[in-house]
Amino acid sequence: MVSDMISPEGAWNLHFSRNLNDQELLEVSNLLQIIGEPNVSGNEDSRKWRYGDNFSVTSAYSALDTEGSLIFPDKQLWNSKVPLKVSFLVWTLCYSGAPTLDKPYAADLIQDRNYLLCNQMVETNEHLFIHCSFVFETALDLAVESQHGLFENKLVSRTTTCNAP
Repeated sequence: MVSDMISPEGAWNLHFSRNLNDQELLEVSNLLQIIGEPNVSGNEDSRKWRYGDNFSVTSAYSALDTEGSLIFPDKQLWNSKVPLKVSFLVWTLCYSGAPTLDKPYAADLIQDRNYLLCNQMVETNEHLFIHCSFVFETALDLAVESQHGLFENKLVSRTTTCNAP
């Protein structure tokens, strides 16, 4: 019930099952600014969607789009000319959703969060797909040498070299 999340003083009293990381705290803070202070009345809790009679994904998308919060280039990405797996990968990267080591590290599930192939930086979406020189050089090698069957041998030797002490 919503009333269970409101303190006697009339403020939000949210309880999370785990400690939130910095990014999650920022997102909760932004959410609380958007929804504002709770409106306490003696009535029974009820749900109300202010962007239409009933909630739907379409109405939520339209609400974001009309308020200017939606800045994602969806029409360029989600079209029939772009392969679906490419669209999904780009969409995932735009929202830092690729499975990288920074997430389990933040949840204290692993000890080392460095990228295993270059071991130079923390493995994040940005490092892995934008900044990592190892990935860039490997992608170039793949583009140039995949036609000649040389890529597999070079990848094994480069991985061994990068992980050497």
